[in-house]
Amino acid sequence: MDVNDCRRFMADFASVLARMVREYGGFIAANRERAERRGAALAEFEKDAKNMFAGVFKFRLEEFHSETLRRFLDPETPETGDRRFSRVFLELLERVNPEVKTSGFGERITVEREAGGAKADGRIDLLVYDDRQAVIIENKINNAPDQPNQLAKYVKSVQSRGKEAAAVVYIPQFEGVEPPLEGYDGPWREYVPEIRRKLVILPAIDRRGDEKGGGVRNDLARGFIGECLRLEGLKDRQNYILSEYGKLLRTMEEKSKMTETIDREFIKEFYKDKQSIETAEHIYEIWDNREKLLGCLIQQSLRDKLKSELYHERDNYPPALYKKIDDEKSFVFHSDPDDDYKLHLGFCCEREEMRGRVRKALEKVIKTALLDGGWFKEASDWNDPKYGWLTSQFLIGEYKEPLPEIERYFLAKVKDLEKAASSLEL
Repeated sequence: MDVNDCRRFMADFASVLARMVREYGGFIAANRERAERRGAALAEFEKDAKNMFAGVFKFRLEEFHSETLRRFLDPETPETGDRRFSRVFLELLERVNPEVKTSGFGERITVEREAGGAKADGRIDLLVYDDRQAVIIENKINNAPDQPNQLAKYVKSVQSRGKEAAAVVYIPQFEGVEPPLEGYDGPWREYVPEIRRKLVILPAIDRRGDEKGGGVRNDLARGFIGECLRLEGLKDRQNYILSEYGKLLRTMEEKSKMTETIDREFIKEFYKDKQSIETAEHIYEIWDNREKLLGCLIQQSLRDKLKSELYHERDNYPPALYKKIDDEKSFVFHSDPDDDYKLHLGFCCEREEMRGRVRKALEKVIKTALLDGGWFKEASDWNDPKYGWLTSQFLIGEYKEPLPEIERYFLAKVKDLEKAASSLEL
């Protein structure tokens, strides 16, 4: 291909790209009104919900539901604790899956949140256990994605405590959702048969029909909260909190019905002609790949902005940008083009004999400037023996903020890091 062919190819490619951007933009704009109407309907529903919990806008957060369940299941919890609640829950598990046997649980039950060992293996949302066995509870009420081999790692964690996993409880928002056990790989596949045998899928709400003949739906709202409310001798506070939480769970079902009409309009618009179907599929594919695409955008944008802040590339290591502090130390921003999910901000100390002396002081600087509960995680080790980096990783996840806001946040942290380091006395 000669130069003219290359130019024609690039011109054609640019033309196609411009047409796609116009097409997607028009399609999104045409459906924006529906999306706004859907959001307004949900906001109105939340505003009108007469519930002690709903006003805090937390009923989609897994942490909120996990903590609420812990308070009901833990007999020692003030105001809500009752040993009968945990028994109602354990009996419900046996009713859903007859292979699960929980009658052997002792009276001394402990309920632990975020239980587990190493962070790499994940933390169990809720763990109910006595001295011999445990019930693993994985909360997916917020429809969060499953982590690789997640439940197998939890079973192993329980076994490492010297306990048997009596049941593995999986709580989706609605019925029809199961953990992706078929995708477990490597040594974790060995745990799949045991998980299947002890699996209890307990949706927060089961929308399939109504109770008949006095039967109870096997879901969290009716099968657990509803049955706890039937117990005699409840304290007024227990009765009130159980009732309000039960109502809160049922609002999810009402909201699902309420938005269904608007959602059908979306689908109708998507399928009105072949071009709309293709456009919708393309947008979905882009959205499904958004983490990688965002990573690329953020990497390049931040590199460009840091260069304007006197950060420089070095020929021997182009993925990193440096800004000199003194003859021994530099600020460093590292982005790996082959890994769009990892951005690092921190320090570089090239003189090996100095690293031990400055490490603790620089760790403190990173913690002060970056680790504020935002988008940075704990400082890594001097993770490159040649360049001596001490960095904190910038977390690229499912952002809900616009890109300019992400950039402002990151650049503000660069300034915080530089300010903290400028007053550092070694």
